[in-house]
Amino acid sequence: MTQIYIEPNLRWWFLSIVCAILVLIIYSYSSIQRFIDTGTKQDHTRQVVNISQHILSSITELESAQRAYIITANEEYLQPYQVAILNLDSLVRTLFRLVQDNAVQEVRVSQLKRIINKKQEWVGKVIETRKESFLQAQALVATGIGIELMNQIRDRIAIIQQEEDKLYLQRGNLGKQTLLRFQGSFAGLLVVTAVFVTILFFQINKNMKARLLVEQQLQTASAEIHDLYNYAPCGYLSVDATTTIITVNQTLLDWLGYQAHEVAGKMKYTDLLSEQSRNEFRTRFKHEIDQYQVKGYVSGLEFDFMRKDKSIFPVLVNASAIFDNTGKFMRSRTTVFDNTARKNAENKAEQLRKEMEAFTYSVSHDLRAPLRFIGGYAQMLQEDYNEKLDAEGSRIINTIQKNAERMGQLIDDLLDFSRLGRKELMMGKVNLDDLVSEVLEEFQVLPHVEITRNALGMVHADISMIKQVWINLISNALKYSRKQPVSRIEIGRLNAENEIHFYVQDNGVGFDMNYAHKLFEVFQRLHKVQEFEGTGVGLALVKRIVTRHGGRVWAASRPGQGAVFYFSLPNIESYA
Repeated sequence: MTQIYIEPNLRWWFLSIVCAILVLIIYSYSSIQRFIDTGTKQDHTRQVVNISQHILSSITELESAQRAYIITANEEYLQPYQVAILNLDSLVRTLFRLVQDNAVQEVRVSQLKRIINKKQEWVGKVIETRKESFLQAQALVATGIGIELMNQIRDRIAIIQQEEDKLYLQRGNLGKQTLLRFQGSFAGLLVVTAVFVTILFFQINKNMKARLLVEQQLQTASAEIHDLYNYAPCGYLSVDATTTIITVNQTLLDWLGYQAHEVAGKMKYTDLLSEQSRNEFRTRFKHEIDQYQVKGYVSGLEFDFMRKDKSIFPVLVNASAIFDNTGKFMRSRTTVFDNTARKNAENKAEQLRKEMEAFTYSVSHDLRAPLRFIGGYAQMLQEDYNEKLDAEGSRIINTIQKNAERMGQLIDDLLDFSRLGRKELMMGKVNLDDLVSEVLEEFQVLPHVEITRNALGMVHADISMIKQVWINLISNALKYSRKQPVSRIEIGRLNAENEIHFYVQDNGVGFDMNYAHKLFEVFQRLHKVQEFEGTGVGLALVKRIVTRHGGRVWAASRPGQGAVFYFSLPNIESYA
């Protein structure tokens, strides 16, 4: 390790100069801090003046909106009134916060706030009176109370601004004095620094050898880093603003079958893509790339790269952007991962899913034949041997028929559930208000059922599938609330940040939330078949449809206090 050597006869001079520099630096720093604090306080003063002026402007807008509404009775003139009310509340709070360091001004602002509240109440009273009678509102205005309150507000604001103007001048003078002290201390700092630099100059030669040694070590480390970059277990590349490839590591070159001189500076990023991925890049991904050059990163983009021999392999791309001092995009840092193993696994999983759905479909069909025989023979027994059967025999045959019918319905639901996984989504804009009206018309709603609806709006969905969601949820609410003297069902919509929530609420029997996780699973029921009919597939269908639309489902309830079933869909604005 190289150490700096100082001659013994210069050591005390060196220490003295360093101490002097430290003292001058501390003094200069404190001076400039005082100067900055003074400037900050002046800015603070200007803010107080500006905010108070904005308050006066908002009060004036409030007054103007009142007059316009009194004259015209046009509700449109109340919009500026509402905006002014909101602005005034925010501005007064801001002004009060700004003057908290000044007890006198704080009192004045408190007085101003009380007068503004009176003014707002007066304007509100005049507007409400105008809604009833023009003459009564005119009489209120003629009292002059509004003008008197306005004059009081102007007076208070003028006093506040005068005080701030005085403080601004005082702080300006203090700032000038502080700046002069800083300039003096800074000049002294320069002199002492010059002496220090002169002494330091004699030590430079001694440090040159150490510097050369460090440079050699850096070159060695750079070579190691370059080797790590070239032979990393993932591909690296960098492109400029025109997507021309600047650098590429050996790992990616080996995957592609190119040499570095064939790619760097000669090929663009799109030249590495297959024809299909190139088209996607130019259309679907163009917006993402534009955003990438602004926000600075993209991740999880899937493409197909084309090797030199024209063979194709899937990749996963992540990239971060490098900007210059002006914020302009310069180049990228891009990592490329071979996605072949993952794609193969996904294809195998998809194949297994299809085989399972085909198996379910086949088994469901195979169950129909024996079920028809069971139901048919039970019906023949009932028709041909009804007089020979006692009450217990008739009951057993009825039970067989009911269970055969329930089994048939269960098979139908299972087939629907199986088909849903294979059916392609036909996405489009759907008016849910019209769709739910159509669904309600299909139900035979009894007189004791009360249904209320809120506006549902538009969604991006498969109309036939989303209709099935509403059919299942509404029929579910009707079924579990039918034992109430009056069945009350509410259908509505709630807006969230990136999605829309829809709900169906009933006042039925409800359920225990400890078992809520079973609701949307196939064949799971929270009530006995003897109490409420059903196969346990309806809510599972709802979950599968909503999930395929990119949404989610959930519910909330208490036993005996009804239930609310929710589902969400992506906001339609994201598809605009």
